[in-house]
Amino acid sequence: MLRDLPFESPHYSRRDPRYREGDAALFYLLELNYPQFLASRTGKDDRWAKELEKSIVSSILNLQDRRTGGVYRYARDTYQREGYFSNLTVAKLTEMYGGPSADASTNFTGRERILPKGRKASWTHFVWQLCWWGARQYITTGETRYRALHERLFKTGLSLVTGQRERSLDVGSDGVSRVVRIPPWRMPECYIAERSPRGREMIIPSPHTPLNWATAEMLHAFTLRRELLLGE
Repeated sequence: MLRDLPFESPHYSRRDPRYREGDAALFYLLELNYPQFLASRTGKDDRWAKELEKSIVSSILNLQDRRTGGVYRYARDTYQREGYFSNLTVAKLTEMYGGPSADASTNFTGRERILPKGRKASWTHFVWQLCWWGARQYITTGETRYRALHERLFKTGLSLVTGQRERSLDVGSDGVSRVVRIPPWRMPECYIAERSPRGREMIIPSPHTPLNWATAEMLHAFTLRRELLLGE
């Protein structure tokens, strides 16, 4: 574990699909105060734990999409990548996996061959997780860098709320893609990309809107923000 952090699985060959540096799921090490736990078990001091913590945060933030503010799951992610819900892609994914959102673990690399190259999905719940974690750490330690992280990501998270007249692509019961309306003032699972008939890139909410997981993380961030503000 020590030789991997602050990355996920960096010691495979770069050609190996298991190779991965940044991964947003590293957040759970922060949630569990794992840097401090690891320091206590290996004879490291608190300064070492803080530096590891900073490195993990940086590793996650390096995955932030500059256009939407959402966070990629990891650099080579293909799930809900551009064109994911187009009819041709849906047909190929259904043939290989039984559906576009089915378990792809039996042939992880197959999805890479099916999906066109393009923009990755940028996820919302990672933003809110780091947001509430920053608030929790500030409340606990009083260190301003945590407050700055919380404030930055709180604004980013608000920008991810859906607006009026949003649309997305979904797959109907007949297996055919269709345009669906997305309700306003909701937190989507992620933001995805599709192409217009003329080739213009469109950034739209995932059809999985609202997503309860993302909404719960947002409410958690609001709760800790209230606690932070009341304590001032």
